[in-house]
Amino acid sequence: MKLDRRRIELWGGPLLVLVIIVVGPVVLPEELIGIGALCALYVIAGVGLQQMMGDTGQVSFGQGAFWAIGAYGVGILTVKAHLPVIPAIIIGVLITGVVAFAIGWPLTQLRGHYLAVATLALAMIVADLANNLIGVTGGSTGLPGVPLITLFGEPMIGTPFYILCWIVALVVLVGASNLSTSRTGRAFRAVGRDDSGSQALGIPSAGYRLRSFVLAAMLAGGGGALYATYLGFLSPDAFSVQLSVLLLIIVVVGGLASPYGALLGAVVVTVLSQWLTAVASNPSVPVGVGSALDPLLYGGAVFLILRFLPSGLQPPLRRIAGGSVTGIRRLMGRDTRSVEPREGERDADSLAPAEVVPTDTPARVVED
Repeated sequence: MKLDRRRIELWGGPLLVLVIIVVGPVVLPEELIGIGALCALYVIAGVGLQQMMGDTGQVSFGQGAFWAIGAYGVGILTVKAHLPVIPAIIIGVLITGVVAFAIGWPLTQLRGHYLAVATLALAMIVADLANNLIGVTGGSTGLPGVPLITLFGEPMIGTPFYILCWIVALVVLVGASNLSTSRTGRAFRAVGRDDSGSQALGIPSAGYRLRSFVLAAMLAGGGGALYATYLGFLSPDAFSVQLSVLLLIIVVVGGLASPYGALLGAVVVTVLSQWLTAVASNPSVPVGVGSALDPLLYGGAVFLILRFLPSGLQPPLRRIAGGSVTGIRRLMGRDTRSVEPREGERDADSLAPAEVVPTDTPARVVED
């Protein structure tokens, strides 16, 4: 069977997540299990942002707002309405989708930096509402008492919660990967690459941009909903604009070529952040210097990654994987073909607008 880039991601990506699920609880110290679970939540939210930026070309600085909506939705439903936590998570994600749909119509009409600034304003508005709606969110004093997820009567904390988060991340990654090859995924990319051309072929570009926006928001809301059960206490400080910037950094560092870029970015950024925090908190480093050293080194590391790997970490890893497969095939005496497109070449599953729908039935995409 010919191994191409698509098959490597199709099997290699889920296999990597399975390794993280199995090996993580064994090698990670107990105090880092929660950080590992948080990394999985970043993957869930990052997949939606990757799909929105990489496919439809919409840049968002507001994913932290939807993360907050999902988290506070679960908190309010469980603490004030006394709903069970699992239904509360589902309803919280649906509420996030409804809010995204309501504000998405005007926002998705914007392009480029206008959309980025508008979503940044959204993140600031939601953070301000969380701080000032004291009767609903608890304001600056916070909202305590968010219950843990339970399984067979046992609370999921530590390793069980870690495994749950990564299983959800695996489902989201596989689903997003399959979506990218569906008619909807191809329409997303057509809209992102040639808006006018896609409309000429009968693709409702505004509708597909809105779908992409709502999907990304619901995934961010899902990450926030699980995050609320992880914290047990919600405070506006946890949902500042820095959260939106962090999610954006994760996606850009990992790469926009496929959903697995969010996985790479989340793992690298989380590991880097923890390492730099450990360096800055070293007893040999003065307290004042350490507090300034952490963000300085973090920003410098991210800058270097983006400077020398502007397309993220995926392209070099793909070349490494492609070279490894080619070497194995040569050792086995089989015919070899490049598994990685040349620099600047489009992905094999990418398409020109003409590939989205047959030219004789342009309206079929509308009924997707």
